[in-house]
Amino acid sequence: MILILILFANCSRYKEILNTDKIKLIHTTVNPSIDINGIESLEGLKIIFTNFLENIKIEKEITGTSIGVEGLIPGIYTIVISGKAANNKGQLFYLNGSLVNYPIFNDNETIKISVTGLKISPLVFKEIYYAGSPKNYFRDQFYEIYNNSDSPLYLDGLYFAALYPTIATENLPVWPESDGKNFVYSDRLWKFTGNGTQYPLKPGESCIVSQFAANHQMEIYNPNSPIDCSSSEFEFNMNNKNFPDQPAVDMVHIFSNGSSAMGTLPQYLTSVFGGAYVIF
Repeated sequence: MILILILFANCSRYKEILNTDKIKLIHTTVNPSIDINGIESLEGLKIIFTNFLENIKIEKEITGTSIGVEGLIPGIYTIVISGKAANNKGQLFYLNGSLVNYPIFNDNETIKISVTGLKISPLVFKEIYYAGSPKNYFRDQFYEIYNNSDSPLYLDGLYFAALYPTIATENLPVWPESDGKNFVYSDRLWKFTGNGTQYPLKPGESCIVSQFAANHQMEIYNPNSPIDCSSSEFEFNMNNKNFPDQPAVDMVHIFSNGSSAMGTLPQYLTSVFGGAYVIF
């Protein structure tokens, strides 16, 4: 009953404000706080006040440690702070902080908003095609690697690892407990070739790394496959005479199961049982 009465009183108060002929405009100050180590300034981020009921939107750029906003009518606002910022190591983050349905009725009020962030990974797996096609054909597997940053990146010298264990399992892998979450272990490791500037990837561009960089729809392979990998930039060539080396650049094999030898398997196979992969 008390909650209902409070809600009714608040609603009545809002209606009274909306029906007022003369409304005094008010000023408010926002003090944002950042929760990410290494980011000391939020300058350049945007702050937006939105009053959906009155169709009001006020947008400003943050230039200091606090932001003053003049000329607000009393009401209910959603306040959003967003943008990108780099930490002291040059790592880029998406930042965001918000208050939803926040009542602003008092002049010279100070509002505190906590801003958090998500690190922007410069290279990401945009697509991993692993399922294969009819008749148990898995030669058409591929990885699409995407430049998710604002700058050109070079693939030269980067490593590609299939992690151990190679399947999703509840059995914990066996390695020193002290390693904990600080390390991952690889079942097979490959490397992008290049002298450092041979294989650039522009912002928003992708490249394809195929198991076998051929047109898999050809009669000699599998006409049931929907995949044509003949335009792939790279491939995991396993020196199988039945699936000859293609024009795509060969990934450099580093080791498999602890050995530099490729092993006897006729192909590098992407696990269909929940494998994990990393570029570093």
